[in-house]
Amino acid sequence: MTKILIVPDVHGRGFWKEPCNNWEGKIIFLGDYHDPYGEYIVEEPDKVESLTNLKELVAFVENRRKISDVICLLGNHDLVYFNGNGKCRFDYWQQKEVKELISSLNPQLYYIYEDLTLKEPHKYLFSHAGITKDWLDYNNLELKDLDSIDITNLSALDNIPYSRGGYNKYGSCVWNDLEDFQLQTPYKGYYQIFGHSWGGRTKPLITDKHAMLDCRKPFVLNTETNKIEEWHI
Repeated sequence: MTKILIVPDVHGRGFWKEPCNNWEGKIIFLGDYHDPYGEYIVEEPDKVESLTNLKELVAFVENRRKISDVICLLGNHDLVYFNGNGKCRFDYWQQKEVKELISSLNPQLYYIYEDLTLKEPHKYLFSHAGITKDWLDYNNLELKDLDSIDITNLSALDNIPYSRGGYNKYGSCVWNDLEDFQLQTPYKGYYQIFGHSWGGRTKPLITDKHAMLDCRKPFVLNTETNKIEEWHI
């Protein structure tokens, strides 16, 4: 049996600290590490608080990776610091430092985990916003092609769907909206776990085919039982 700690979209918040510091196994962050939310919304981190939080997160990841596996996925709020497209609450004041810090996390676009201890292995596909077959087909991509995408240039990753104010029918794995994901054909063969579509939610949306966990709290995946539950100390 394997249990994985999943930390959804951080956005400069510190809710990751207690669970991560009290966890010994694999940790997966779903992206969106820095966000000067407080410049626009009351009671959210401002650019100073968010940057401090990002520095602490980077230090934690660097230290933890010496003894256990930590996966950091790339979100839309992270991608913008590399190619400048799709700015939303962008930190113009600290962009160089933010880019360097996020780079040090070695962020991935997706992560696959398979529990092979079971008679019928449970297979999981993690990303920031969910991956659909429609988006891959539209861009003539295979999942493995995402490993070689240059995030410093415009690419299929910058497919922002209509629902997010963009001009694309299909959203990428960092921009796809939950509602779009539910209407399209998910990438086959995996249970998908992602964030991105907060919308003020205080509870996750967990179905038999996917889990959207962006609700400002960490979760634990039990790969033997295929259950996802809120983290508790």
